[in-house]
Amino acid sequence: MNRPCFLASFASAILIHATAQALPCNTPFAAFLDAGPSLSPVGALSFELVDEQEGMLGSGWAVMCTYMVLWRSPSGAPYTAFCDVNEPTSLGFSDCTANARSTLDTIVLRVPNSPCAGFDDRGVAHNIFHLIAGESELGLLGLIQFTAASARVRGFAAFTAADATSAVPATSTAGPGPAP
Repeated sequence: MNRPCFLASFASAILIHATAQALPCNTPFAAFLDAGPSLSPVGALSFELVDEQEGMLGSGWAVMCTYMVLWRSPSGAPYTAFCDVNEPTSLGFSDCTANARSTLDTIVLRVPNSPCAGFDDRGVAHNIFHLIAGESELGLLGLIQFTAASARVRGFAAFTAADATSAVPATSTAGPGPAP
């Protein structure tokens, strides 16, 4: 699959109607970046609910569930980066606890004007300029941009251990089968 199609599949995952639980706290996620025809591991993520407040979503107000993301280095070294993300509650939910217990469609967005960093596929920490992901049956699928100085936007995925067994093998780097 060529790079534009691969990125398009990540972007379309945000728009596909899928049902999933709200972000599970204290559940480790394996994080990956688009690396062409495969996914490149970029560490482990865990989420902790730290705040609940009203915020803008598009042209309206929503209750925002703010999570602190702990992003551990993919290199095995004890390096950690942190990022705050917002998950808007779904229509009809006025608090994060009720939102988390429901089966619903969610998106996760980097909190504007707050520190946010993560690791690239070389294990180097970078500030994150944009991060948006849709929660789906496969985990989190979205897009990430490390710096405003670059137009490079990459596909981003994060899977729980259960999700990874079904999602990651499909991105195998094995070559094509024998010619017919």
